[in-house]
Amino acid sequence: MRNETRHIVTMYGYEYIPRHGVGFIAMELSNESFLDRIQNLHQTQLRSRTSDYISPRERQRIWSQLVSIILALHQYGVIHRDLKPANLLFFGPNLKVIDLGMAQDEFTGYSRHQRIGGTRPYSAPECFSGQMPITSKADVWSAGAILYHITYGKPPMFETARPPLGVLPTRSRSIQDVLDRCLQQIASRRPDHQWLVHHPLTKPTARFRN
Repeated sequence: MRNETRHIVTMYGYEYIPRHGVGFIAMELSNESFLDRIQNLHQTQLRSRTSDYISPRERQRIWSQLVSIILALHQYGVIHRDLKPANLLFFGPNLKVIDLGMAQDEFTGYSRHQRIGGTRPYSAPECFSGQMPITSKADVWSAGAILYHITYGKPPMFETARPPLGVLPTRSRSIQDVLDRCLQQIASRRPDHQWLVHHPLTKPTARFRN
């Protein structure tokens, strides 16, 4: 998979020492974490004295790359389950995903003994319930939660598309539409990855003020 997409980190090797319970991974070196990039973009945006957390253009660029990550994962039948800012790194202009430790095969199907867990609120609700199958819709939730973060500067603590307390809703109808659709508690009500690919926010022709 990593040889066919620029959005999956390259791992060069690994070693595990059972005696000490320690593992080592050698992978390509990132030049900036996702959170650092967002914070730097926010500081730049503050100087422009506008209400956007980061500029609409930068937000759209990051979102488009995030959708490319989602698409690459699902093309290979992989559900990441733990997509979050801490698992995203920038390599120059390219955004890449790391840490597939929670990932599962998309075609595994439901089992009462399926692994549960993730990182709230970036992981979908079904990742913690153990009561329903975990499908590719889980990564769609994560995409919405990350878009929420780069729109408002914090995660969706109420696990809904509502803005943080005391903060006005985004002025972008496209962003609000994505948030409303992705941050649905019931997985079947969320769109699939193809909906994300064809959404106006994802397309390069997206109008940044809408």
